[in-house]
Amino acid sequence: MNTVQDSVQRNVLYVIQAAEKYLGAIRDERNDTTFSILGERGTILYSSCKTLTSGGDYYFLGLNPGGSAEDGETLEESLRHLSSYTGNAYLDKEDPKANWSSPPRRKYDSGEHPFQKDFQFLFQSLGVDPYDVCGTNLIFKRSENEACSEYHRLAKPCWEVHKAILRVINPKRAIITFGMRPFDFIRLRPEMKGSESVPHPPAGRWDWKHSILEDGTKLIGIRHPSRSARLERNATIITQLKEFLELT
Repeated sequence: MNTVQDSVQRNVLYVIQAAEKYLGAIRDERNDTTFSILGERGTILYSSCKTLTSGGDYYFLGLNPGGSAEDGETLEESLRHLSSYTGNAYLDKEDPKANWSSPPRRKYDSGEHPFQKDFQFLFQSLGVDPYDVCGTNLIFKRSENEACSEYHRLAKPCWEVHKAILRVINPKRAIITFGMRPFDFIRLRPEMKGSESVPHPPAGRWDWKHSILEDGTKLIGIRHPSRSARLERNATIITQLKEFLELT
């Protein structure tokens, strides 16, 4: 095994240990008990284990894995497979980690879900290979929709795992989210101390927002693909993002 592979596997082990610690004994302050979500359906990482390395430009977050709460692997199984996973559930057309056919009210051809298309277009437009982007969700547990995501109960314990991932990858350019819940959650964390949220455009319906975290990391929130036109149809957003990221 070479030095890079050794480093990746050490980082994988570090993330696994954090997930087992923080997701295996979550404190329920309402009744002073603990519970685990490791046996629940979900995914720890949507990108390859090879993205768990320092030097990457971006860290990407959605809200949580979509699809039926009865489908796919458990979080415990996701951890067990983490060291050998080299795909990308945002890009690969048939990946068991993601259920892009949900919700049932609208079906998409394989690889054509708006979330997949926007993820790919965004990072290609920013000049990076989407396969190289470390990506996952704020909440690791799967649910059929945002209302069932258990945001208020699970975001904080899941964030402890994200902090471990961020210590590993230390993104050079930005943390990027699809949707406002993960954007606002990160910005308002006491340890992140994000600056005031700035919408673009500044009035009316916004397309994206930005903030600057205390350590200087840029935080970007882009409207969720389910609530906006495809990014490839809006060249203005990409131009503005490049200017903010100083890529022009």
